[in-house]
Amino acid sequence: MPFKADSRCGLMNIELNVNVIWEELETLIEKDYDGSHEDMEEYTRQIEVEYTNMCNKGRMMHFWDWFLDNYRDVDIWDTIEANMKEREGRE
Repeated sequence: MPFKADSRCGLMNIELNVNVIWEELETLIEKDYDGSHEDMEEYTRQIEVEYTNMCNKGRMMHFWDWFLDNYRDVDIWDTIEANMKEREGRE
């Protein structure tokens, strides 16, 4: 969806699907998230901002490649990580 903003905003604004990020994060770290939906929404928002900023600086990179290296590099990560639980049935 196009958007209007001051030209200082940058070329693009990335919007991510919270549920996809949630599932992919659980798959990546092999744990289940047991925290609030609001915290996961904030996590996704922070990931959006970081990825958007990188792209607007001209360093385009496939999102999933970028995510693998940067999923922990947001302020709310400690809260998300604290709510990750070992999957049932795993030893």
